[in-house]
Amino acid sequence: MKNWYYKYNDEEFGPVTEEELQHAIEHGELTKDTLVKDENMNMWVKASSINGLVPTVFEQEEQHRRLPIVATIQEAYHVMLDNVHNLWKPLLLTALIMIGLEVYVTPLNMEIILLTRVAYGIAFVMFTVATHRIVLLGKDSVASHGLSWRRREWVFVFYTIAIYILLTLMTFLLLPVVGMLASSGGEALMYLVIAPLMYFFIRASIMFPAIAVEKQDIDFSWAMATTRNNGWRLVAVLAIIPAILHLLIAYIGGQSLILNIVSETLNVVLLVFEIIALSLSFKYLTNFEKNENENA
Repeated sequence: MKNWYYKYNDEEFGPVTEEELQHAIEHGELTKDTLVKDENMNMWVKASSINGLVPTVFEQEEQHRRLPIVATIQEAYHVMLDNVHNLWKPLLLTALIMIGLEVYVTPLNMEIILLTRVAYGIAFVMFTVATHRIVLLGKDSVASHGLSWRRREWVFVFYTIAIYILLTLMTFLLLPVVGMLASSGGEALMYLVIAPLMYFFIRASIMFPAIAVEKQDIDFSWAMATTRNNGWRLVAVLAIIPAILHLLIAYIGGQSLILNIVSETLNVVLLVFEIIALSLSFKYLTNFEKNENENA
């Protein structure tokens, strides 16, 4: 068995066995970017460049990865501001469609209502996919007008419907509990029933940026594995803070047409922030690199 050397805080350590390397990473002394070499090497290289170097060590590194809540929110804010010039043009048309459909008071005609919801859904999918791609792949990865519908958009719709069906089934299973709480005056406790649904949706939503960049071999099991030990951190980043902001924006709307337009515009801006935060969460939890997916 080879002996290994590694650098930590500019100090050289070794010789160590592979078991000792595993101990080092458990204590934060070794990462994929750590410089290492074995007893037969004359130069230092990154640990990630050596195929098969104690893979269980790197698996443990991923299992202990924790999404930084405050840092992710701050980064999403800065990415949104720094990329205004890249975001506004490809997102403008779909954003205007969504704002217009939300502000427009549809007649009491079921067919018209259905058509407006379908139109909104199509615009929303293109808007969301384009935002993910700009953040993760750059502005050149989307059409300048933002109107693009390819296989990835169909996959996005498929998984959206699949998540909706699963949430509906889970809701039906929880209905007896909801009814019991409502009848006993425990309306506040009903939020404890809603929480698991939100938790599942947030963890499953990690698939959306993956779909946008056309990552292969993703499904619900992949989403659960990717977000393991980070579920509530994702909830904090993607649900709790945006929900508070949505409530504040809701006070603006309903007073007049102008205020409704302002309210819906702010909701779209907040949606951009949420999508960027989800993109950054995906990037962090999967170590996604821009050139990782050849099909993207």
